[in-house]
Amino acid sequence: MTDSSRKDLVRLDERIRAVRGFQVIVDSDLAKIYGVPTKALNLRSQIVTSRSGHGGRRHSAWVFTEQGALMAASVLSSPRAVEMSVFVVRAFVRLRDLARDHA
Repeated sequence: MTDSSRKDLVRLDERIRAVRGFQVIVDSDLAKIYGVPTKALNLRSQIVTSRSGHGGRRHSAWVFTEQGALMAASVLSSPRAVEMSVFVVRAFVRLRDLARDHA
């Protein structure tokens, strides 16, 4: 693994959170990693998207488990999503191993 790959994994580790006993990543972070807009990741159409000039999030954030992040990558038509899904899975596995070793 190259140094840049290790740095990418560390950055991903920082974005993964524990919620109700599950390791998850927030939709906006996953969208940035996959190189797609958050609304594309959440399958929101442009027709439903608010066009007012207020900015900001109009809906509650979604979170994705390791399996959900993989499924989202397979549904998206982004080559970057497929490529980055490997790093996302590695980050989840790394955190799971760290948690197991710490316990």
